[in-house]
Amino acid sequence: MPIRSSRGAVLALVIVSALVLIVLGIGLLFLVMQLGGGQELQHATDAGNLNVAKQVLRRPGTALLSGDEINHFGDSDDPATNEVNLLTYNRLAAQAFLVSANAQALGTAPGSTHAQQMLALVKEVADRLNSQLTSPGNFDQHFHNVATNHAMRMLEASNNAVQHLGTQHETSLMARGAASNAYINANQILSGGPNLNSLTVDGPNGRKYLVGYQQLAAAGAESLWAVPVRPGQPPHLVSDRNFQQLKPRGPIPGFVPPNAFRSAGLAVDQKASGMQTRALSNSIVGSLDQIFGASIPRGVIIVDNTGSLSGTQVNGAFDIWQDKLMDPNYVEVMGNPNSGLIADQSAGNSPTLKDVKNYVQNNYSALSSGDTAAQNTLASMIQNAGVDSFGGYPSNPSQLASDQGFIDFVNGAGVTNCSNGSPDHSVQPTTMASNGGNPCDLDKFLNLYGQGQGGNNGTTPVNNLMAVERFHMDICQERSSGAECATITASATNTGLKRYSTNDCGLTSVTEGTLQQLLQQTNATSIVPQLQTYMRQMKPEASAAEMNNVLGSIVPFNQVSYIYVDPNSNNLVLSSTPPSWNLPDISNPSLNLPDGNQTNYTRAANPFRLDGITNCDGECGYPHPWDCPLDSQAVGQDTTQWTPSSGFRNILGVIKFRNEANGGGQFCCPC
Repeated sequence: MPIRSSRGAVLALVIVSALVLIVLGIGLLFLVMQLGGGQELQHATDAGNLNVAKQVLRRPGTALLSGDEINHFGDSDDPATNEVNLLTYNRLAAQAFLVSANAQALGTAPGSTHAQQMLALVKEVADRLNSQLTSPGNFDQHFHNVATNHAMRMLEASNNAVQHLGTQHETSLMARGAASNAYINANQILSGGPNLNSLTVDGPNGRKYLVGYQQLAAAGAESLWAVPVRPGQPPHLVSDRNFQQLKPRGPIPGFVPPNAFRSAGLAVDQKASGMQTRALSNSIVGSLDQIFGASIPRGVIIVDNTGSLSGTQVNGAFDIWQDKLMDPNYVEVMGNPNSGLIADQSAGNSPTLKDVKNYVQNNYSALSSGDTAAQNTLASMIQNAGVDSFGGYPSNPSQLASDQGFIDFVNGAGVTNCSNGSPDHSVQPTTMASNGGNPCDLDKFLNLYGQGQGGNNGTTPVNNLMAVERFHMDICQERSSGAECATITASATNTGLKRYSTNDCGLTSVTEGTLQQLLQQTNATSIVPQLQTYMRQMKPEASAAEMNNVLGSIVPFNQVSYIYVDPNSNNLVLSSTPPSWNLPDISNPSLNLPDGNQTNYTRAANPFRLDGITNCDGECGYPHPWDCPLDSQAVGQDTTQWTPSSGFRNILGVIKFRNEANGGGQFCCPC
């Protein structure tokens, strides 16, 4: 081959080789750029997906509907969004769990029905939230806010924003059996409620958290589930293998919200291939420090202390019953009070008319024969017997002592002691002063001594009385009328309850009682542990001092009070001011609220007699209003009616305090 031809062949080979190398270099460059661009897209997609897992705790969410949803959960939605979201959903689940646990402990049909309704209510909210979390369009903004901030130099980032490929949005239910962000304490569960060991897992701060993606409760066709949002941990990426493995729900119902999300990022290679490039990323949520105690934040215990009576307070006045006729004083009557002799023996005269009669009977012959000594003795006895009325006879004792007609009258006449009762206030008095009767004639005595038979030193209308207080006032009011006998019947109306002693004559130390005092008065302190459990359901971290403050609060008489958490102070209170949220009308029988069984606690095993409270010494200014209880007497009783409830519609129980007085009868012998 000629030399020139050989050189030409070599040059051509060099040129071809160079072109090949250039093509290979360019191809390698494009490959590197493609790989680098894919890596940049993956980083951007991961960042966008992590932001999805972070932001999805709060958005999207679902607003509570008016009615039962608002009334139950109005304080459990997210104040930042006014919606229920993944961050707050477990608060609803925890509240429903407490209602279900209470219903289990109460063991009543209405409680079970209400538990089922409560679970259905949470299910409806969860289903709406689940729909929002599976809707791809709700995540575009979360993804774009972060993904577009990542550089895409290899794919011409300046004009090549990462797109969120919503059609490939997927969800999974991961970390099954891990902690929700709702913790619960064993002292929040009533006796007879579920065991928490299998329903909780350990979590941050040594607390027990309701387990996620495990059935917590069931009632009828309804079931309750919490979502594991891993308190104390941040959101993080997860492998596609694990994501896909837990994507099928298995036993988890379709309404339960997911906690893991797939995002797909899409970009176009504008520098090299011009083709679309896709990247996938999976992540799971983490709630970090966002935790909540299981509670019924709008829970209320109603304290019903209503019912009162009105009466008249009497201030006793001095009258003939207290003066002439009050034992040991008495009025003596010899013969007929209008024609015979009457003597007031309140001064302890000696001799008495009975002594005069005995002397005449023993010395009748001497007196009738005109024996001067016998007649002088009789005259002296008549003079000292304190005779206030001589009837149809002259008032000269010497003249009477020598009058055979008078001597015969005394010899044959009876002598009666007229009194209002016996000195020890027994039911067997001496002869009563019967108005118009013979020989005791109350009208004659009133005219003779010029004293009233009744009256008072003033009366005062009084309201807000217990039943036993009203009976006490009726005793005194009837006594002031001056009648010898009165029929007094206690009102059977049940009223509210105050603090008083059954040994307090005249009820001089009646006061409004604290909740603890009224429970003690009715032997109902055994319900205090149950009340404390309910208070912890209202406020999980309630201290012993805070609960004791409620127990030590006054229960206003004739009012309805409420135990609840005051949203302004966040303290448990017992207040006559109702809470700001709506309460159901528990008087409506169709609501079956409260839904537990009522238990009655009483002051005494049997109704106690009111003798130690009414008709006793010194009452209302009288020595003793009536000496002679002749018929059946009044009895009283104090009662606490306690009806626990499941917490459905926020009612955790009703306490009713009742005082009653019944019976009574005829009272005589005023004094």
